[in-house]
Amino acid sequence: MGDDPGENVSSSSVAYQVMAGLEAPIVRWLRVGGEARWVTVPNALGDAGVSADFGENNLGGFNFAARIMIGR
Repeated sequence: MGDDPGENVSSSSVAYQVMAGLEAPIVRWLRVGGEARWVTVPNALGDAGVSADFGENNLGGFNFAARIMIGR
């Protein structure tokens, strides 16, 4: 199966990303950590369809991850 001619879209956008993380020892063999990420891709979504219904044009968001490390 091939693509329909209307499905071949080529576009590019500028993205910005900010990351921060922290890791801390609890005891000698146990550490905890986390990191946060914020990404924005302004004007990456079109002006029609669902993006217009919700007033969104930015393809990005906030992400947080936590971890527990066991061992030396």
